[in-house]
Amino acid sequence: MSDDKKRRRRDFLRVRDSYRPDWLAEQSRLVCSRLSNWPVFAGSDSVMGYLAFGQEAVIDEVLLEALRAGKKVFVPYIPSGGQKTMCAVRLRDFSQLVTGYYGIRTLGEADEIAVPAQLELVLVPGLAFTNNGTRLGMGGGFYDRFLPEASGALKAGVTLTPQLAQVLPHERHDVNMDFIVTETGIVQCRTTEEAADIAF
Repeated sequence: MSDDKKRRRRDFLRVRDSYRPDWLAEQSRLVCSRLSNWPVFAGSDSVMGYLAFGQEAVIDEVLLEALRAGKKVFVPYIPSGGQKTMCAVRLRDFSQLVTGYYGIRTLGEADEIAVPAQLELVLVPGLAFTNNGTRLGMGGGFYDRFLPEASGALKAGVTLTPQLAQVLPHERHDVNMDFIVTETGIVQCRTTEEAADIAF
């Protein structure tokens, strides 16, 4: 891992850890509203989301809405044994959730594991993003290994505006996002410097 990546990770951890609970709750509500009204979300029958940890934007309401709409909803799952791998398991009800590795909510048992290539939309957390799709994660590499397998899915980074950067370190194994979702809107990413923001 590059020194620059470590430094930027420390910087954005400080940003994220500074959020007041009431502010985070309100911004999370706005993020959920953006997602709920997004045609891409409405048109996706299989959605992988995340279960917010720490000061991440909370998207529980969007996952609940997807369940009520009859969508197949999947969340991250790390198999026992401390392996550095992650799969997507079917969420049917929030009552299934327990506290797993690193204190992150997860399912107690995995009764259905998604074929990653068949997912339609993946909502991806991260410490920071750029509007051209670069993502800075926590450093565990779980999404770095999982996302290339979800080749057919649109990948939407979910974050808050203080965690947007003009430029972030990017390595060959890093997977770019197709969209960035914040409390202020949804941007379609471009992988060139000339990228124009397209709000939905």
